[in-house]
Amino acid sequence: MSAIAERVGEWSRRGGPSDPLRVGGYCGYLHVVVSRWLRDQPWCADVSVQEDTDERISVEKVAIGDLDLALVYRPPLPGLTTPPGVASVVVHPAEPVFVMMAHDHPIARSGPVPLADIFDHAWVDEPPGATRWWTYLSQVCHEHDLTLRQPHNPQCLATLLELVRAKLAVGPALATSRNRPDGIVVRAIEGTPMWQELRLFYRPDTVVAQHIEEIHHQVMVAYSARQGCSPAFDAWWCERGRELLTAV
Repeated sequence: MSAIAERVGEWSRRGGPSDPLRVGGYCGYLHVVVSRWLRDQPWCADVSVQEDTDERISVEKVAIGDLDLALVYRPPLPGLTTPPGVASVVVHPAEPVFVMMAHDHPIARSGPVPLADIFDHAWVDEPPGATRWWTYLSQVCHEHDLTLRQPHNPQCLATLLELVRAKLAVGPALATSRNRPDGIVVRAIEGTPMWQELRLFYRPDTVVAQHIEEIHHQVMVAYSARQGCSPAFDAWWCERGRELLTAV
């Protein structure tokens, strides 16, 4: 009971001007640039970043007060719900999923790569069943009558990148992923067969809620500043992405 009372006391004290803003989710570049911007705001004392690959965990952490803001990618699957007491705003309703591969991989052409060509080769990703992403990936393969061959299930991002660099597999990439000088390139997938929604989650009546429009706008500024990270991103941003700026 003492431990519970202490925990409740900690929660009741959170949100003060001296507390760090706890940012969660799983979105790479955007996490870092938005957290850096938050740290420089007069209403934010500091920032701590906590990532979870499963978007449901991040949203639940917002609901119970373990996170103040979550930048979350959600695959387009049925059953998406938001817990009571949690608000959200959509950043992008359908951000494309790209693919990464070695620069000299047989399918590393300059433009978008057909999905069938991608799944002719070994795929590297998170372990099957770990999150809802795997369910979505399986659904995409079924819709296109393709077979997913995933011989590698690394837990470490460094291992995944080494497998890609060694041409032992290709794997998914966020649209904001950067071409790497060590030999990994990012390519669009022809026809955009895979996409995800990017959404910000927060609790009403918090400092994040008071500044959510600023935060949303800063996420879009971060997108714009990412131009040059890969030809795939530049083409998408020019054709569709930059339209989001006018909606903020």
